[in-house]
Amino acid sequence: MRLFIAIDIDDTVKYAVVKLQQRMKQSLRNGNGLKWVEPEQMHLTLKFLGEVDESRIGEIGEAIKTACFEKKAFEFELSAVGTFGRPTKV
Repeated sequence: MRLFIAIDIDDTVKYAVVKLQQRMKQSLRNGNGLKWVEPEQMHLTLKFLGEVDESRIGEIGEAIKTACFEKKAFEFELSAVGTFGRPTKV
């Protein structure tokens, strides 16, 4: 199973990204074969783990809980957009 560690982004950020997507779609006449991410699927990937045996998911989840225990919220700033994977997603 392909696994990654991600956090949800709030609706304000999602709205800003959707507006950017709309502007980008308008500037790309044929879409260049891009598949656009739907707002409900938007997240911030912190670490891509790749292929992981399903039997390790619980262990990984516990490690994440331990690492995040008593951590405070943080702010981030989006400075660029990019594509990855196949089919290409934005």
